[in-house]
Amino acid sequence: MILEEAAEALEDSGYEIMVASSVASAIQILKVSSEDIELILTDLKMQGATGADLVKYAKGMALEIPFIIMSGHASPNIQENGIDLSSY
Repeated sequence: MILEEAAEALEDSGYEIMVASSVASAIQILKVSSEDIELILTDLKMQGATGADLVKYAKGMALEIPFIIMSGHASPNIQENGIDLSSY
């Protein structure tokens, strides 16, 4: 699975990571460990919600964590997928 491969590559490069396969589990990690998180790297399409939903939740918690949203399923125009990132 791509998640495990990305996690392994980041760990091999010396990064300490926390892995979540769904928005719900990522939110749990944010609730417990937000002070330890320096970057959110998320997929656009996740189980139960989107990576944009995760970022919106983090912003709602007043967290100033930078984020990168990526996806192999997105079109060049991300708004065609029904997600407006202009407010982030």
